[in-house]
Amino acid sequence: MFGVGLALVLAVLAVGYGYWREVLQKGEQPIAEVAGQVIRTDAYARFLAYQYALIEQQMANLAQAATGSDADGQASFAKQQIDILQQQRMSADSIALQSMVEGIILHREAEQRGITLTEEAINTEILAQARLIREGPFAGVIQSAGGEQAPSPSVDEAMNVVRTVLARSGYSITEDEYRELVIEPLVLRERLTEALGADVQTVAPQVHARHILVETEEDANAVKERLDKGEDFAAVAKEVSTDTGTKDQGGDLDWFPRGAMVTEFDEAAFNAEPGTIVGPVKTTYGYHIIEVIEKDDARPLSEENLRTERQKHFNEWLNEQKSSVVYHQTPDKATWVHNYIEHRRANAPTPVPPS
Repeated sequence: MFGVGLALVLAVLAVGYGYWREVLQKGEQPIAEVAGQVIRTDAYARFLAYQYALIEQQMANLAQAATGSDADGQASFAKQQIDILQQQRMSADSIALQSMVEGIILHREAEQRGITLTEEAINTEILAQARLIREGPFAGVIQSAGGEQAPSPSVDEAMNVVRTVLARSGYSITEDEYRELVIEPLVLRERLTEALGADVQTVAPQVHARHILVETEEDANAVKERLDKGEDFAAVAKEVSTDTGTKDQGGDLDWFPRGAMVTEFDEAAFNAEPGTIVGPVKTTYGYHIIEVIEKDDARPLSEENLRTERQKHFNEWLNEQKSSVVYHQTPDKATWVHNYIEHRRANAPTPVPPS
């Protein structure tokens, strides 16, 4: 009898330990490691719950805007944004984890560089995020019923907008965590893009070119034949080019450095001599006929191109930092995360209306 009883006790303990290890302890296990800093599975689950709630709140706000709008264009645009958010919802698991990883990298680099954040910068970003919650991914495009943009809220009003998302998430993260996980990385991204951008050269080899874009190779050959016979490039561009952004300027693309255009276009333009017309060049946009007007091996970058180069440099740096991240994602952890989110939201306390 004693032996049977002991066996039963051990069996219960074994089951209990297994339950603790596979269910209760799962949240304590790492989902990723960033330079020795662990992101726990439960911390990731709480942040992911916020991301789900953010997307759902944006969709709800846009649905209301689409229903209440008298302008067909506004309603249609709101529905387009809802479609974009639905796609984001499908990728939210990956995006949330990458956001946490990047946040750790950005905080660490900022600390090493002595970069601090002002309350003004934090508050500006809170206002921007509140607007995104209200208006969707393309905030500022949808106007109020009177045809004018709604007035900017105060920071307190903006935080009340944020609190609607926190409540929807089951209060998965606190307001302090919202600041650390959402707001600060966005501000630090801008600051570090600027700091790292100091290493970017302000001059670069550039080409001044213009182009005519058409849908088919047959159309491109017909355009090339007209140009070979002496027709004016700008006139032909205005007549037949499908690039609405440049056709009215005769296809003029102004000066651009390497990497500003898609690879096939880039190679054709930089390999051609000034005064020559090349093509057809096939890209994902269609078929191009390109005229290279000028070249300069050391031309100062425009403000727009300099911003692009600095952003490119920052992205390359960030991807290099992320290359050493160790991930511990498994199907059972994914199941645990989604069960956790569902349970937390189902048992969330009733929101307290803001005072």
